[in-house]
Amino acid sequence: MKTRGDAYAVRAARVVALSLGGLLAGFPLQAQRILVPQTEIVDLTPSVDTASSNWVGSAGAPLLMRPAGVQNYPLELGPVHFHPHLGYSIIYGEGILRGPGDPSSTVLHTLAPGVYMNLGQHWDLDITATINRYSNASVHDNNGFYLGLRGLVPLENWIWTFGYQAGLSEEPQIETGTFTLQNTHLATASGTYSFNARYSLEVNASQDFRVTEQLTDYYTWSTLEWLNYHLTTRTTAGLGLGGGYSMAAPGVDWTFEQFQGRIVWLPGDKLSFQVSGGGQVQQFLTNGASTHVSPIVAGAVVYHVFEPTTLSFTGRRLIENAYQSGLFDEATTASVALRQRLFRQLYLTLQPGYDLRRYREVVGDHGQTRRDEYLTFYGALSTQLFKKLSLLAFYQYGDNNSTQPGFTFHETQVGFRVDYRY
Repeated sequence: MKTRGDAYAVRAARVVALSLGGLLAGFPLQAQRILVPQTEIVDLTPSVDTASSNWVGSAGAPLLMRPAGVQNYPLELGPVHFHPHLGYSIIYGEGILRGPGDPSSTVLHTLAPGVYMNLGQHWDLDITATINRYSNASVHDNNGFYLGLRGLVPLENWIWTFGYQAGLSEEPQIETGTFTLQNTHLATASGTYSFNARYSLEVNASQDFRVTEQLTDYYTWSTLEWLNYHLTTRTTAGLGLGGGYSMAAPGVDWTFEQFQGRIVWLPGDKLSFQVSGGGQVQQFLTNGASTHVSPIVAGAVVYHVFEPTTLSFTGRRLIENAYQSGLFDEATTASVALRQRLFRQLYLTLQPGYDLRRYREVVGDHGQTRRDEYLTFYGALSTQLFKKLSLLAFYQYGDNNSTQPGFTFHETQVGFRVDYRY
């Protein structure tokens, strides 16, 4: 008789095999987490070339965080430099959903050992495990695993970047209203070719898999190409065209096409502005389903008000796969973040956020079956000691208002995290 772990291992192995044989790249599946994730705010205004590149991008934080101030490499084997790291966090949470309509209080202890590796000049790898232990006996302890890989391949006329993220985790999700075991794989590839000083071509491809237990699994392949025109050294405009295929098991597969425009403007060294927008057309591969057309928008503004003060805004509207079979998700998110240096190495972060989700049926005229409106506020104090030790204390309040019974809740979390990187 197969156990829960045996069945999940078989499905996880199938996903790993598929991911090794498919396209690289990123049509990322977003999940609404309840527990506080690691928050990173960009401190430096990106260059025009960086800001112009597609947000699909390579694997990023909190994995693949290069140790600060490292000048020597005492742990090395040939061209590979090793940087072990160890993290510990403690969180006290109230209103954490064990199941729909069943909020609880708990203390979560997480130990996160791992190692960051420089694989030569252009490649980085980070492997991290998480050991999670809850004080509430009704919440079962679990372990997680995360892997991040990114690399750069410079050629004569092309610059290629590659990324891969994999994760095995079990934590509460707003959409499911309970702890959800999932295995995720995201592989990305992006290439840039410059025709001349004015025109450049950007090619992006992605493969995004999410395997869950007793919910719908998704396997998504997508591509998005941009033709960029550099109006000035600080302004770039672009036109994007892409599409993809999303396979649901069980559920209804769908194809999609995207048409977008983009503008990147860096009026000065302190301000960067990026906005893209257009439409997405979906075709659901089942009888009785009409074509769905939806606007998609993304924007980001980063402003360095003063040297110790950074203010940023991000917002998106996009279409995602839902955990439940026969549904898809229209997501609208926005957040404002203030990062203020109080003293030499002490930073204050304040970040309110808004997340609106509309869950629609894939059949018929795509009627709305559920609507969630999630408001959150995050505040943190952080510092770095001796260049290798990071400390962070945080508070988060969240309020979710759902039209589906059992999914409305209020949660409060306070916690402390310490991270050492060698």
